Amino acid sequence: MGSMSDDAHIQAATTALQQGGVVVIRTDTIYGIIALASHESGVEKVYRVKKRDTNKQCIILALPDTLPKNYAGQIQQTAATQTTPTSVIVPASTEPGWLLRGGDTIAYRLVQDPTLQAIIRRVGNVIAPSANPEGLPPARTIAEARDYFGPDVDVYIDGGTVPETVSASQIVRLYEDGSTEIVRSKVKKSFDREDRRRDAQRAQCERKRWFETPEAAQDAAEQRMLDNMSVDLAIYRCPLCGYWHLTRRVDDL
Repeated sequence: MGSMSDDAHIQAATTALQQGGVVVIRTDTIYGIIALASHESGVEKVYRVKKRDTNKQCIILALPDTLPKNYAGQIQQTAATQTTPTSVIVPASTEPGWLLRGGDTIAYRLVQDPTLQAIIRRVGNVIAPSANPEGLPPARTIAEARDYFGPDVDVYIDGGTVPETVSASQIVRLYEDGSTEIVRSKVKKSFDREDRRRDAQRAQCERKRWFETPEAAQDAAEQRMLDNMSVDLAIYRCPLCGYWHLTRRVDDL
């Protein structure tokens, strides 16, 4: 981690987070860009620096004693039954609007990394989306993260190189009646350059409206054009997801 000691990194990150800054650090899976979850301006800085869709929530990294008390036991029990880092989605209760983003649930993940644990123990829970601008591959090294964000990030903590293939976190939904549902199973995520490019393209694809049949897509296009006569839409089948999308028609010149 460079010339600074672990304690110095922890102190630098703590100071930055308390002041509404953001930190790039390796999490239990990949590099993340973190901000103090209770600091609204810090959270908004993450969205601004990442150019992240402001309607998308971020996973919250926590310790057992920093979890919401009404779900702490169930989150710990659910995570304990898994063999890989697991995010647990629970019904939202007292979380502020800058975390909920209009939603009625929120996801927590218990942290195993000692440096992150020490930081959270000092400042509280943090949000931790991946360290990359929206639509680009996650940084595998601290150098790649610096190339992405430069001086917009307050502290960089080098955690080495993320392997080309790494297990992505599992996502489990916890319902009020205590039942659970696996939303995303453990998967191996490739960081091969070509695989990363395809993953970024798929991420962009997933943000588009999609239709299972060309008929459904055409109906939606016609309705949109009726609502806005200045828009001329066409439909196309996406080579990435296999579904149908809408696109603006461009006249040949």
